[in-house]
Amino acid sequence: MVNQTEGNIMTQQTSTDTLSKFFTDFPGPYSLAHGVDSVDRTVDLFCKSTQQFILGLSYWEDQQTAKINARTICIALESARQSKAQTALTEAETQTVRQFIQMTPGPFRTRFFPETGGRITSRPTWTVQCIHTGEVILGVESEEGCSSCQQITTAVNQALGLLRDQLADQP
Repeated sequence: MVNQTEGNIMTQQTSTDTLSKFFTDFPGPYSLAHGVDSVDRTVDLFCKSTQQFILGLSYWEDQQTAKINARTICIALESARQSKAQTALTEAETQTVRQFIQMTPGPFRTRFFPETGGRITSRPTWTVQCIHTGEVILGVESEEGCSSCQQITTAVNQALGLLRDQLADQP
């Protein structure tokens, strides 16, 4: 579950409800593809089993950071989805996640920008941010009545937290 704390900053409670709902809607596995959103290039995350688009990470020039963020989100969601199996990360996955944590060490929070014309986008947006650096890891623009935007960002936030904890437990 998620609760509102200060104004428009959302934080996670220890609950698997959001992840369970996310995995019901997007059962995985997940894949990445390059895309375009208007004038922005994107790295897009899809659910392979349902062929559904989940989110796109836009970038102008810093494609490398967008790829690292997208790969880490994909790894985090896969890891959380398979948590009962306690699957270990591959060496390549561990390297990607360590690069991500070096840039954005967490912990993470979900934040909603209800006003239009904000620094993230001209539409209301749900974001996942690193609390330590303030870096926006991803932003999901919210259409009117888009309940899945909050669900997606909250699930990613929780999955990143679980992955961060999992990596801390590895030697």
